[in-house]
Amino acid sequence: MSPQIYPAVYYGFLLLLACLYVFTYARAGNDFVYKRSLCNGNRLGVIIVTLLCALFLGTRPIDPFFSDTVTYATWYKHIQIVSQDFFEEGDRGFRYFMLFCSNLGLGVSSFFVLVDIIYMGAQAYILYQLFRKNAYIASLSVLGTFFFYNFAVNGIRNGLALSLILLAIYYYECRKKTLGLALTLLALSIHISTIIIVISYWVQGRWKYSGLYIKLWCLCLILSIICGSYFFNDLFTNIGILDDWHSAAYFTAEGRDMSLFTRTGYRWDFLLFSLPPIIWGYVIIIRKGWKDQLFVKIYNMYVFINAFWLLVNMNWLSNRIVMLSWVFYSYIFIYPMLRMEKLTNRILYLSLYTVGSLSFAFYYNVYYQAAKLAN
Repeated sequence: MSPQIYPAVYYGFLLLLACLYVFTYARAGNDFVYKRSLCNGNRLGVIIVTLLCALFLGTRPIDPFFSDTVTYATWYKHIQIVSQDFFEEGDRGFRYFMLFCSNLGLGVSSFFVLVDIIYMGAQAYILYQLFRKNAYIASLSVLGTFFFYNFAVNGIRNGLALSLILLAIYYYECRKKTLGLALTLLALSIHISTIIIVISYWVQGRWKYSGLYIKLWCLCLILSIICGSYFFNDLFTNIGILDDWHSAAYFTAEGRDMSLFTRTGYRWDFLLFSLPPIIWGYVIIIRKGWKDQLFVKIYNMYVFINAFWLLVNMNWLSNRIVMLSWVFYSYIFIYPMLRMEKLTNRILYLSLYTVGSLSFAFYYNVYYQAAKLAN
């Protein structure tokens, strides 16, 4: 199969499932949808969709179309003969994980399948634990975000670390702190950028009022416009913040296209995409007064991380930072839709969000990216 077809097949498959859900069950109303699962075995449905997506993307060809896939495949093929220095630089956890899989006798494709199973499976498990009978549609919403595919075929190390840190947060909230701590350390060893999510979790535990984070976000927005993000890039670099997670690569590198929106200048595109969850959370928490503890924590973390991104959003790799907040994107939208019983028309909102999100993802990854390559 041609590599260019993969995003169309992936998002087309999820969009078809979402449309079937909407037209078959959403018309029946809130009571039917929220009291019954999509099918008799909702857990089985989540498992099947997750495994199909992981197997499909994991067995992709080793082609430059998938960017970093080629690099990781080369590393994996030579993991048994590299020097010890290879394991002493960068994020060591992922490199030792490759060595472990190689020692098990896994081939390159099997390794990629395993990575995608962990990446997708961790979030599918969280969604099932949170929403049970509605985990199927929740999984389609999360798997269907426009950047989710990229973490499965390109930035696989980032995606793996982000899923593990989400799982760690879930276990912390379930009072399983030892397991949560172990997963946190594992995520940090795979990609140290997740330290920002750890910091945001610590911050929201001390300051819980969401209005404070919204004000902080607005302040950072004003500062980024007035002072310019390059000012904060230089400031953070000079005082040594993030040196341990390769700040030079994140803030000053040049010449590489990460295929996400525009590449330089003030990232108005990122800003516009980041704004809807902030508005949605403001309406749910501040205006409607819904104080679900977990939702407030997720929302505060999203706003805090996104506020930090605003200060450095003009560098060429700002997408790496904003992704740390976007990992909560779908969770912020679907959580009230599936848990807030007093929210009117929530089935309509859920249908519009899921189908709309998947339609945008399909357009962006299939048509928009194809047009960019053609030019």
